[in-house]
Amino acid sequence: MCYLSAADLSQRYALCEATLLRLAKSGRFPTPIKVGRQYRFNPAEVAAWERRQRETIEPMPMVIETLPSEEVTK
Repeated sequence: MCYLSAADLSQRYALCEATLLRLAKSGRFPTPIKVGRQYRFNPAEVAAWERRQRETIEPMPMVIETLPSEEVTK
């Protein structure tokens, strides 16, 4: 299995590596493993996190204003 580096994910999500590590530490992103001086992320855990993010995003409600067909102004 090829683990993802923090640099790879920082480019993917347009976040700095420190932010990814902070999110992981707070439990809002998958926990990395440390290999030497680098952090690596399990791609299956990252994919599962992405799926959960897509599922929790609520679509914007479509608001359509209806105007009276005969508007009387005086």
